[in-house]
Amino acid sequence: MRVLLPPSEAKKPDGAGPAWSVVAGDPARMLDGDGALGGVRLKVLREVAALCGRHSLRAAAAALNLPPGQVKDACARNAVVLSAPTMPALDRYEGTVYVGLDAASMSARVRKTALVSTLVFSGGLGVVRGDDWVPWYRVPGSGRLPKAGTVAALWRPALSAVLPGVIDAELIVDLRSSDYAALWRPSAALLPQLVVVRVLQRRGDGVEQVVSYHSKLIKGRLARALFEVGEKRVRSRDDVAQVAETVGLRARMTPTGLDLVDC
Repeated sequence: MRVLLPPSEAKKPDGAGPAWSVVAGDPARMLDGDGALGGVRLKVLREVAALCGRHSLRAAAAALNLPPGQVKDACARNAVVLSAPTMPALDRYEGTVYVGLDAASMSARVRKTALVSTLVFSGGLGVVRGDDWVPWYRVPGSGRLPKAGTVAALWRPALSAVLPGVIDAELIVDLRSSDYAALWRPSAALLPQLVVVRVLQRRGDGVEQVVSYHSKLIKGRLARALFEVGEKRVRSRDDVAQVAETVGLRARMTPTGLDLVDC
């Protein structure tokens, strides 16, 4: 089982792991051992560091879609991204999805499953596994860098080349938001393994709709429940639906996956 998650803008600061500049080539060794993603990571993050360290805050804010109140802090951290301390990706992110996931309270068994089964997609790193050591950074999937161009366009070829081998024959549970789904779309050969999950909330008038905060929180809780059941027992869309129903969601089959309705 591979659970695809978005990153989050909110991240825990600092970390106890070595900076990438201390471990030569470390970005190239994450996830894909042959370093096929490492070159793109370094290209993106070097330009981000230069953008935030040498250009105006206004230029950086425009390129990285940074809210006015967060520009100064984000640029200060991005400027030193390659020499910053690291921590496992599963612990770095702390936005709404990760509130639902609640990695800090996982048992050792569940955490072990989560670390190897989670694939987090991101504008700065492309994709990382839950146990990859990553620095603090802020690079949205919608970003556009002055020299390299759009972040999504940079990542698509590299991810298309690497991810089929990483995923192999595993079930793919896709919990990404639209920005990060655009970084990589599974090929036709992988569609039989793919379960795209959409979370809907039913209003008082019976209308079902996606509510951003609610959808993210429920996706995190679903990921947690899948890891608790264990990858050996989650092998099909029906299995995902059964797990979803154990956490109070009504599952409805769609052509590409599942709609989960929180009534």
